[in-house]
Amino acid sequence: MTTPPPEVRISHMPGGRVREAMKANPVILLPMGSHEDQGPHFPMGDYLLPERMAQVAAIRAQEAGIPCYVMPVIPYGGDDYFSSAVGGAILSPATMEAVLRDVVGSLLDNGLTRIVMMNGHSGNVAPILNVIRDVKRSRGVAIPNIYLWEAAFALLPQILGAEEAAKRAGHGADPLGSVGLHLMPDLIDRSLMPQPRPIHPDPVLGLHSVNLGRVRVKGVDVALWTDYTEIYNDGMSGADPNFCDAATGAAITDRLVDTVVELARLLTERA
Repeated sequence: MTTPPPEVRISHMPGGRVREAMKANPVILLPMGSHEDQGPHFPMGDYLLPERMAQVAAIRAQEAGIPCYVMPVIPYGGDDYFSSAVGGAILSPATMEAVLRDVVGSLLDNGLTRIVMMNGHSGNVAPILNVIRDVKRSRGVAIPNIYLWEAAFALLPQILGAEEAAKRAGHGADPLGSVGLHLMPDLIDRSLMPQPRPIHPDPVLGLHSVNLGRVRVKGVDVALWTDYTEIYNDGMSGADPNFCDAATGAAITDRLVDTVVELARLLTERA
C-alpha cells in the first residue's frame, strides 16, 4: 500500500499542526505567478504551475529529511505587458511590492527566516528584487528567488538540443506548455492549439520585434515597450505549441524542483 505524501500546504493544515511544525523554522516556499493570456489553449491561471511545482518541491524536500512547507500562491502578477488580457488581472508594481513586503514581513515577524520565492512571471522580478534586497539590508536575512521560466528557457536547449528548443520556445509554447502538460494536462485544450505565426513589427516605429519590450535596430536590441496584443497573435509569440510534450515538462520540472530542494537544504544547514 502506497503511503500518501505529507501535507505541505500550510493553508490545508490545522492551526495546531502548523504551530508545532513552525517551531523548527522550516523552509517556507512562496510561489507566485500571474493571471494572464498564455494562448487560446492554455489556462489563464498560469500561477497554477508555480503553485504545483512548490508542492512537489516541498514533498521531495520532506522526503529528504528537510522540513519544508508551502505558503498560498500569490496569483496576480505585477504589471508588465499583459494589462489588456481579457479576464486577466494585474497588480501595479507598487502594489505587488507592498504585498510581498507584508507577506514576507509576516513570516519574518514570526521567526520564519528560511524563505524561498518561486516566481513565474516577469512582472514580479523587479518588485521581488526590491523586497529581498531591503530584507537583507534591514534584517540580515537572505531570501533566494528562482524565476522559474527564465531558468526553464535556459534548460530547454540542454534537454532538447538547440535546434528543437528554438522551434518550441516562446510565449504560449515551451517551457510552460510542456510543464503544463506534465503538471495539469486536464486544463490544456489541445484542440485549441494554434499554428505558429510570426509576431508583428513594433506598431509605432515599424521595427522588428524580438519579443515583448524589445526591438532590433541595425542588429542591436533596443528596449521599447509594447502591449502584448500589439505584436502577438492570440497571446502567442510565434513558437509552435504543438511540439510541447509531457516528457519534456517532466524533465524541466525535475531540474527546477531539484534546485529548490538544494536551496532548502542549504538554508536548513547554514541559515
